[in-house]
Amino acid sequence: MIDCVAIEKPQDLLGAIVLAKRGRDAGRLCVVVGWLPDNDYLLVADGKQRTVAKPKKKNMKHLEFTQCRSGELGARFLAGEHVTDRMIRVALAAFGEQTGEGRQHGKKRCN
Repeated sequence: MIDCVAIEKPQDLLGAIVLAKRGRDAGRLCVVVGWLPDNDYLLVADGKQRTVAKPKKKNMKHLEFTQCRSGELGARFLAGEHVTDRMIRVALAAFGEQTGEGRQHGKKRCN
């Protein structure tokens, strides 16, 4: 399930759906799977090219937040439960259906 929430603390970022604005991942939607507390970097995965086992470290400046997150994934990350790449792909597909976007996503916002 995809929720639209305000992000107030780092824990709220887990499961957030973001759009990469820079680099070879530009234009691709990803899910935040972790953060580095020492600096402004997040760990993101898309379940295909960027897996949960090997997420991409991205500067927060290079990400556009969609204000949507997968509550189920966020809860699993916080509880320390296993999250699979398939779960991430399903969450991104649900976001695409909800916003009417295809695989290459634009800058549409969650309603």
